[in-house]
Amino acid sequence: MIEPELPNHERGHTLPAYHSLRREEEAKFLIKEEIDKYRGEGGVRIEDDVVIWEKGDEDMNDVPRTVEEIEPFMASEVVNDSTIQKSIADHLNKH
Repeated sequence: MIEPELPNHERGHTLPAYHSLRREEEAKFLIKEEIDKYRGEGGVRIEDDVVIWEKGDEDMNDVPRTVEEIEPFMASEVVNDSTIQKSIADHLNKH
């Protein structure tokens, strides 16, 4: 599923990880030098939506994950409000 307003992090965007560096309990899991390598590059955040059903869980996402998959997808006509709404309705009608 694609959200109509998929966040596009612009150049210079402060990564949430920088805030985590200030919290000792989170900072120990981060490598500042690695975070710095990506600062200012921009990007797209990809999240998973999971539905928990009585019979088990289901990943609702069927989105491209690599640069080679994402770029043509975003340039296509696939991402618009009507196709998103149809995708949601189709998914919900299966259950």
